[in-house]
Amino acid sequence: DELSSLYIPVLPLALANCRKYRVGTMGAIQSENQLVTHYGNDAKNIMSNFITRIYLPGVSEIESLRQLEAISGQTKYKDKKGEERTRNLVTLHEARILKHGRSWILHSNMSIIKGRTVPYYRSFKFKKACKIPPITFLSDIPDKSIVQ
Repeated sequence: DELSSLYIPVLPLALANCRKYRVGTMGAIQSENQLVTHYGNDAKNIMSNFITRIYLPGVSEIESLRQLEAISGQTKYKDKKGEERTRNLVTLHEARILKHGRSWILHSNMSIIKGRTVPYYRSFKFKKACKIPPITFLSDIPDKSIVQ
């Protein structure tokens, strides 16, 4: 979540080069406008180098909601009269009122997924992993600086 509050001058170039070599990178932001504040025009380059986007509940920025609506695609259906109609898969309203524990997942050029989120402390697998004690490092290196 610190990606938007830290300015890293080489970030746009580093992400582009790392992507060429299939290096996985994860960045978390609350709003794309936060990136624009620090990176200006490079913000779009940064966002385009992430292959997966996950939208969690609480998105209220209209531009992000419109982008999600546009990128999710459209579907055709028949109404009660049998007429064929087209609608967005995710409307701006549906994106805005996403319930707690749900998410919108966009990966590459695949269809949008309405996912579920579970806090790690409620997952048996992760809860068990959290109980593993940390590794204790044993060394002869003193904690204080060595003056020569």
